Amino acid sequence: MPKIIVLEGVDSTGKSSLAKLFAKELNACYFHASGHKTMHFAMTAHHMSMLHDIEVNLEQGRDVVCDRHWMSEIAYASVLRPEQFAWYKKSEIFNRISKLSPRYVHCCGDIHTCFERYERTHADHDRSLFHHLTFDQYKDIAMNYLHLFMDIPHHVYSIEENGMRQLELLEKVIA
Repeated sequence: MPKIIVLEGVDSTGKSSLAKLFAKELNACYFHASGHKTMHFAMTAHHMSMLHDIEVNLEQGRDVVCDRHWMSEIAYASVLRPEQFAWYKKSEIFNRISKLSPRYVHCCGDIHTCFERYERTHADHDRSLFHHLTFDQYKDIAMNYLHLFMDIPHHVYSIEENGMRQLELLEKVIA
């Protein structure tokens, strides 16, 4: 039976690297749900469209690896744009994706180390499209992920940068 693995976590925790490795090892379809300032009103439609593509691939027997999905919109939007947060239809998306029994991987690490990496890797991003996070915002978003993962009833794995080796984690996730 095909599987869906969703990697979530604050920026610069290794999600994309890990998601690409998982997709390669599983010969799975790879999806990346990225958002920027100009898309916030369209995030529900963006995630619904992505969810449709995920469902099609699963129906065709392909494993799917997602580098972020609905959880990131909630974790970030509640900090960066709380006044527009109501546009996002969490329950509709959550109910639909829950039926697919996703395995979530929470990518996290030492908050100071990850924020320093974020500062280095995001220094040249276009500020008209992407927010520049302060340390307090980064920390609040990381806390949002912890709270969101407490509400997920099944298949949650957590990896820290000095934690278990990547392929060991993959074996655990797909078991």
